[in-house]
Amino acid sequence: MRFDDITKTIADILKDFDKERPIDQSRYRPGIGPFRESKLVKQVAERLTGWGVSGERVVARTHMTPDTSIRSVEQQSGLDSWAIEFKIVRPFHQVMRCIAWQLGEGSP
Repeated sequence: MRFDDITKTIADILKDFDKERPIDQSRYRPGIGPFRESKLVKQVAERLTGWGVSGERVVARTHMTPDTSIRSVEQQSGLDSWAIEFKIVRPFHQVMRCIAWQLGEGSP
């Protein structure tokens, strides 16, 4: 299980999840934008376990640190496993709009 395969699979998972137009809080438009990191990481772990990575079955679990561990089902020795830490980056203008909204200076 190669790192670039894992990152591509995670990107595909996030893109597909966003296409489902999930709603985290009713005041925001549908999509994964307003989701907290912990909710996104949980979705990634659940879908990684279901999808696999490059045709290889994996088990993904969430943790406090690192956020997720991914282990190949075929490699029981533990040699084919990864610890992934997520950092969700949001566009600056969206963050500033949310801060303004929280201060009562507009809407998100």
